[in-house]
Amino acid sequence: MPVRFCPQCGTKASPSAKFCIECGHALAAGGSVPPPRPPRAAAAGYAVFGAFLLAGLGIWAAVLTPDAPP
Repeated sequence: MPVRFCPQCGTKASPSAKFCIECGHALAAGGSVPPPRPPRAAAAGYAVFGAFLLAGLGIWAAVLTPDAPP
């Protein structure tokens, strides 16, 4: 997405802006903002997070388990 600037004052404008925030000059129609994309590979990310969580809890439990009495 190209960066837009106000032709009147040169201020950087957001892609969805209709007017300049600095001088109030009307900006040319730049089209609509594209809809947000859905998160990619969310299930895989949750699986990796769960694996790390389980491994960490297992190590934590192994370290904190008291030794058997002699």
